[in-house]
Amino acid sequence: TVPEEPITDTSEPLQPSSEPSTSLASAQPLQAFPKFVPRVLSQQAKLQLKKLGLPAWLANPIIVDPSKSETIDKINVKLSQSTLDNCQTLGITEFFAVQTAVLPLLLKDKTHSLYSSHGQFGDICISAPTGSGKTLAYVIPIVEILSTRVVCRLRALIVLPTRDLVAQVKENFDAFCKGTDLKVGVMTGQTSFANEQSQIVDNSEDILIGGSSKVDILIATPGRLIDHINSTPNFTLQHLRFLVVDEADRLLNQSYQDWLSTVLKALKPKKEAREHSMSDVGSNGFPIHDAVSPAWVSTVFHIPVTDVSISKTSSLQKLLFSATLTRNPAKIASLQLQNPRYVAVQGAPSDDVRYTLPSTLKEYMIVIESSQKPLIVLHIIHNLKIKSALCFTKSVESAHRLALLIQFFEKIHRPEGKFTASEYSSDLSQQERTNILKRFKDGELKLLIASDLIARGMDLDSVDVVINYDVPVYMKKYVHRVGRTARAGREGIAYSIVETQEARYFKEMLSRAGHLKDVKKLSIKSSKLEPMMSSYAESLDALKEHMTNARHPH
Repeated sequence: TVPEEPITDTSEPLQPSSEPSTSLASAQPLQAFPKFVPRVLSQQAKLQLKKLGLPAWLANPIIVDPSKSETIDKINVKLSQSTLDNCQTLGITEFFAVQTAVLPLLLKDKTHSLYSSHGQFGDICISAPTGSGKTLAYVIPIVEILSTRVVCRLRALIVLPTRDLVAQVKENFDAFCKGTDLKVGVMTGQTSFANEQSQIVDNSEDILIGGSSKVDILIATPGRLIDHINSTPNFTLQHLRFLVVDEADRLLNQSYQDWLSTVLKALKPKKEAREHSMSDVGSNGFPIHDAVSPAWVSTVFHIPVTDVSISKTSSLQKLLFSATLTRNPAKIASLQLQNPRYVAVQGAPSDDVRYTLPSTLKEYMIVIESSQKPLIVLHIIHNLKIKSALCFTKSVESAHRLALLIQFFEKIHRPEGKFTASEYSSDLSQQERTNILKRFKDGELKLLIASDLIARGMDLDSVDVVINYDVPVYMKKYVHRVGRTARAGREGIAYSIVETQEARYFKEMLSRAGHLKDVKKLSIKSSKLEPMMSSYAESLDALKEHMTNARHPH
């Protein structure tokens, strides 16, 4: 926000009369206070005020209509066959607004390469709501560009604030790296530090010039990333082609051990004296040139020794994604952006967009604390006597945990005649997914738990119930989900489990689409949940023990 400026009186000062006053009666009344006529600022004036003090690139964004989408064959970029095959496998036939805007910026001809010898690629800042498809907006271009690599180097770093988000983004990368030689790794602290080191860098005691990497793409939380920068031999960021900061405002508003300045410093080649250098380059404390590194510096006397030691600028490209991009000048400066562009997916789909859903569909929202969400799922599948249900989660990790929890609960609560549930995720092979779908269609499985990404390619005619375990932020995605039930004139029910802090935004989304009146609020009495509480508590303990053993196997 722009700080308010003090109002200055620009009216003419009162001048003494040049003619002498004859009497008090004939004197003009004194103007005690200048007359101000308050007026409402126009929309254009408000925009001009907002732009005051902002960099030109931030004040003039590329505006993207959030309702825009394009089919894959119509988007103005050429995608590799492996990416097209992966899109087909996942059931992706069109790209959302943020994807149609960002993909051409990253994949146009002059940037569709690993490195540039002519200067830096421009950085891009993207403002788009969570759930708008922004993850694929950087996953697809990164995979497309890095898939041409020959030597495995750490060339893409994605920083996220939480472990759950890391798991969610890894699911997307794993899905699109199929058919390529690219390797994806994570740093979250969920496994031991030594185990992460062995997964990320070569297990060598020798310090290697230019470092080493077993992965091309690394997804990390900031705290764990800093630990490895400071303590892992041969771990280097100097070959990065992409630095992605997802949930940027959230990360920039917290210090996280001053992670940003540490990462930016680590992007540059280390200055180290080498007594046994192959040439004079690298001696006397000057940087060691690495023929595969995108970052270069001049030699001691600024005279090129070979063609690879000619001074070049870094090819690093920073991509920032956030629901609300910061306008704090200090924070913007700290990012050290180069030739940035700002893409803004503004608002939500137009208010006049109306979605038609079957008249046989009944929709309910259940507002609850986040800790009670699994308990509500158990209530739905047990107390409401459903035959088949499809449950949507935001990530494969969330789907995995929920499926395990339900399985533990069934063993404890109902050893006989238990309700059968399974996850349906990209972690499973194609054959496993096919078998699970067959069991579900045959009625052997009652509940299928899936993330949005994999569910897009799911071949199902209809189910009795849809459960939104994690609610969507776009009406279009909501319609796609609940549209899995009440097909072909059959009745169906959709339950949306809404966290207390999400209720306002979920209702606003429904209201903008003219659909709020169709979704009834459902309250569940504690007496309905009480019989399950003991088994639920035991199930949580069993899940915790299982996850701990999975991370630290004996």
